[in-house]
Amino acid sequence: TLTQSTSPAAVGTITFSAVTMTSMVLTWSAPAGDAPTGYIVYHEGDRRSVAYDGAATTATIEGLTGGTAYSYVVESLSAAGVGDVSAVATQSTSPATPLDLSSTLQTSTSISLSWSASVVQSGGAAVTGYKVYNGDGSVAHTGAVTTASISGLTEGTLYTYAVSAESAAGEGEKSPVLSQSSAPGAPAAPTST
Repeated sequence: TLTQSTSPAAVGTITFSAVTMTSMVLTWSAPAGDAPTGYIVYHEGDRRSVAYDGAATTATIEGLTGGTAYSYVVESLSAAGVGDVSAVATQSTSPATPLDLSSTLQTSTSISLSWSASVVQSGGAAVTGYKVYNGDGSVAHTGAVTTASISGLTEGTLYTYAVSAESAAGEGEKSPVLSQSSAPGAPAAPTST
């Protein structure tokens, strides 16, 4: 009598977690039947292998680009051969870092900021808003506009700011920090003697 197993069935649905600008974690469920001896994750499109693991049902993909959609499939392996390919799963990375943060106007009580929109590649998750980080720990949300005016400041004081972009895929990395002083106040009136 010869007993022979068929190759593994397709793995369960691929899900994504810990999505950042440059990496994401893929997780799937093992197929029914005998446990596979390993899994291969392929980048869909060019079928380039991007991860291989033993029996673990998770893989971390790194070296990605912000604001870009990536598609993957997973195959399971066993002594009987290569299993069926999973359904294609697609996920966008979080947005790319906004660039060119600068101050466009300073008064004694406010600083106006401007930056370049975060780049979104074809299929990437659209930017839904920006967060402006103040060095004092406060955060302002600007919606999808690439400008902000920070008010209520002290005259002649140095402030620091950074900006990040948000999308359905999460928050991207902060821009380089900008240091900017508010304008000095009006000179004191001379005193008469």
